[in-house]
Amino acid sequence: VKSGDIVFVWDNPELADSDFNSCWMGEVIFVEGSSRDPKAPSLFQIADADTGLVRWCNADCVQKFLRPLNKS
Repeated sequence: VKSGDIVFVWDNPELADSDFNSCWMGEVIFVEGSSRDPKAPSLFQIADADTGLVRWCNADCVQKFLRPLNKS
């Protein structure tokens, strides 16, 4: 997942694919690498597509993602 990607975020990753009311969609603004491996994402800063609210999310909560077609 990279900046600019559209992602689905689960509020509770243990319930992924079982309750679609607990997920939301947004665009990745910033990707934070882990302390042990800076290339492995651990946190994402994501703008909520519905509200515009910017949230920090754990990488475990991002289950699916889509890459924009116009991204170079």
